[in-house]
Amino acid sequence: IVIPFGLTGIERAAGILQAGMPAAVLATIIALEHKLIPDFVTTTVLFSTVVSLFTLTVLLAVI
Repeated sequence: IVIPFGLTGIERAAGILQAGMPAAVLATIIALEHKLIPDFVTTTVLFSTVVSLFTLTVLLAVI
């Protein structure tokens, strides 16, 4: 994801970590306010947060 942008060093590491972050909680708030499948959005945010505990650990070890 960072190769096309030619990023190196700290910028490369920050880009990789940002791409691996879980879905934002703000998505749940917007879904609840506008009644846009809030159950699905809430589940997605929860799942991505739990999975990120493992994926971010791996990413930190790699970069």
